[in-house]
Order: sequence, then C-alpha cells, then structure tokens
Amino acid sequence: MEVAFSTADVHPRDRFDYWQAATRERIADHDSSISSRDGFNAELSVGRVGSLGLVRSRNSEIQVASTNRHAARSDPSEVLLFCLLAGRILLEQSDRRVSLDAGSLACVDPRLAHTMHFLDQSSTLIIKVPQTELEARLGKNFDIAACRIAPLGPQERLTLFFAAKLEQLSGTLDRTSEETISTQAIDLIALSLGNAVDRPTQLPASKSRLVWHIHRAIDARLQNTDLTPERIAERVGISVRQANRLLGTQGSSLMRLVQTKRLARCRHALEDPRQIHRSVSDIALGWGFSDLTHFSRSFKRAYGILPSDLRKLKESR
Repeated sequence: MEVAFSTADVHPRDRFDYWQAATRERIADHDSSISSRDGFNAELSVGRVGSLGLVRSRNSEIQVASTNRHAARSDPSEVLLFCLLAGRILLEQSDRRVSLDAGSLACVDPRLAHTMHFLDQSSTLIIKVPQTELEARLGKNFDIAACRIAPLGPQERLTLFFAAKLEQLSGTLDRTSEETISTQAIDLIALSLGNAVDRPTQLPASKSRLVWHIHRAIDARLQNTDLTPERIAERVGISVRQANRLLGTQGSSLMRLVQTKRLARCRHALEDPRQIHRSVSDIALGWGFSDLTHFSRSFKRAYGILPSDLRKLKESR
C-alpha cells in the first residue's frame, strides 16, 4: 500500500479541504463535515490485489453524506466494502441503519444515497469489488445496501480475517497469484453476504451456496481436459440441469463458466513476466484447452486480440 495523501504534509487550516478532495477522487463523490477543524488528521493509502481495489483510511471523527446527486456520478461497476479495523462507524442506506465495530464489515452500494459517521479515530480498509464479480455469485437482484458481516461464526470470522489482511498482500505477489487471492476473497465475501441477508433475493442463501460450490468445483479441476458438466454437477451433488438453471439466472452455464475461467487464467499467464518462457500452446494446454484453434478464436472473441499477439505485445514492452 502506498500513501496517497496525509494531512501531516498540509497546513492545519487546509487539512480538511484537501482530505475531502483526496477521498472524492480515491473512493467516491460525497460531502463531508467535521465538528472542528482543529486537530483534524487523516491519511489515505492505496493498493490493489488482483481485481480488488484497496483504500486504507485513517481519520479523525467525520461525517460523510452521499446524496442522489453524488450517487449519479459514482462508478456503477464497483461495490464498496468497508472493513473496520479500529473505531466505530454508523451507516445508513436504503432506510437501513447498521453500526460497525472493529472486526466487522459492511457493503455500500455507491449507486444509492447513504450517510456514514466515522466515530473516534477510525481505521478502515475500503475494498472495491467489481459489481459483476458479486453478481456472478449472488445474482443481479441481490440487495447489498448496508449489508453487514459480523464475526458471529467461524465462516464469517474467516471472511473478515481474510479481508483485513488483503492490504498486506498488495504489491507483494505476481499477477496470477493476486488474481487467485482476489477470487478467493470475493468467494468468501459473497458466501458470508448470502448467509447474512434474510430478505428476498434473486438467489436464496441455499442457492447462493450451490453457485459458490459450482465455482469451487470448477476451479479445483480447471486444468483437466476431461472436465465435463456431468463431473462438475456430480461433485456439487446436483444435476446438470439444476446447475445450468442456477447459472442461467446469471447469464451463464457450466461450460460457459469453465471457458470464461480458463480464458482468464490463460490471459494472466500470458501477461505474467515470470511465465514468459512458456509457449502459448503450453499455457493453453495447461489450463485445459485441447483444441488450440478453438482456444485462439475464443480468446480473441473474449479479449479482442489473439493470444499470440498479446504475448508479442508484452514481449515488446
């Protein structure tokens, strides 16, 4: 994580204004207010692990309000997860109010107005999760606004522990490892969110868990060329028809999901400087593709470039 802004470098009279400008740029558009500018201090660090954007915020007591006007200018492709490491936060969104203590996490939908009150000297890790990643696991109609994960059970405690440690991994791993870690983090978060929500969703918690198990069954055998819908469904304990029906609500299917995951792994390998010694065919075969012509066509359809051309582009830089 790299320090992007610190009030220690700013004159006391300008600290709050500079801080608000920095958080608008790095997190989301909003209005902030504080009871007194005297003694206000804050620091912002940024980083990334795979598909997850990370912002670490340490700040004095502050109130944040995102109105409908702000929400209209937000990035609709991201969901914000506030993992509280120290202090306390009061969050209100969609007529729901939750209180976060250290060691808990809450979702904020940046497309909806909300208010947050950071009490005391707080330390928060904001995790930016691609909207499509959560939708792939929980469905498009899953209501994440002010959804809270508390350390009530072993699974939730694992999720929160994993989430809080992400900042320590930023900048320490190769790209392929980062993508693997970020996928596992999103899996855990999605599973805990599915367990935490007791209101109707597109996929009930039981179905959300089945989708999660489908993803895990595929990931564990992605390198096998004989990975078939029947083998995946058998591993999960459901029929192929049921599995495809579950994935169909998310615009996917068993084999489409397998191909998407394989293509993503191949792209990461082709862009990884540590794997420059591997040929394109070796990478494709290593991730379960048996037909190299089909692989090249599918890769170009997905990413707009042939795998061989992507490799040449990376080698020329």
